[in-house]
Amino acid sequence: KINSWIDSWIFYISYKTTDGVVSRPEPNWEAFTPKGSLINQNTYDGKTLLLDFWNTTCVICIKKFPILDSLHNSFRNDTNIVILSVNIPHELDTAGMALHIVNEKKYAFPLVIGTTKLNESFGFNSYPMVYIIRNDIIIYFGDIEKSAQILKK
Repeated sequence: KINSWIDSWIFYISYKTTDGVVSRPEPNWEAFTPKGSLINQNTYDGKTLLLDFWNTTCVICIKKFPILDSLHNSFRNDTNIVILSVNIPHELDTAGMALHIVNEKKYAFPLVIGTTKLNESFGFNSYPMVYIIRNDIIIYFGDIEKSAQILKK
């Protein structure tokens, strides 16, 4: 209980919310598919978008991939919801490293590659970080574990 309270307090100090529920404009952003196609904030207009930010040095991020994959599989037939895994490459990454990590375990969720400018646009400083965007508004950011209930709303 104490760690949960401390984590909530640290989250509040950093992000001014304890539950991740917010209402703020989606920033301009862009990322690339593994094949090099550009996507941005306009690519998924009209959809609810979940972005799961991670990097290859974040062990916790990778340990949460089964949750992300399960969430993706749960909503895969819902044409109004898009779930993307967003890798922010680390300076020590080799080309294709993120795709290799995702493909090695045969995860079904789509991967896109961002830049450090992307996480600066969203304003977070730790991984993993999930954002849910609906109608150009960020409605949630925080843990993947709380995302399913937000997506169902």
